[in-house]
Amino acid sequence: MNGLGPFTILAPVNLAFDNLEPQALGEVLKQSNVTKLSNLLANHILAEKRLMKDFRNGQKLKTISGKELSVTVANGTVLINGAKILSRDRQGSNGVVHSIDSVNWPSE
Repeated sequence: MNGLGPFTILAPVNLAFDNLEPQALGEVLKQSNVTKLSNLLANHILAEKRLMKDFRNGQKLKTISGKELSVTVANGTVLINGAKILSRDRQGSNGVVHSIDSVNWPSE
């Protein structure tokens, strides 16, 4: 990201992509579907810095695409739209990255 930020990136791990239907991922990666790919990526970015300690059960977060994500916190586990945060609080110069276990597909 080239912007000043701060940003929070919810980055799906490789296994999350492996669990997708091959044709779904293949379709969004076609050069003719740049808008769909952009929307998919934007659905994983918040225009604010959120550390693990900042997530609260029942919270609603807005992505840079304008979509709303729901936070669930239970027994020390944080889920964002059902995706579990695995690795957390990786600091960058303009924000933070959390690894998640599934891809957050945007609704049409």
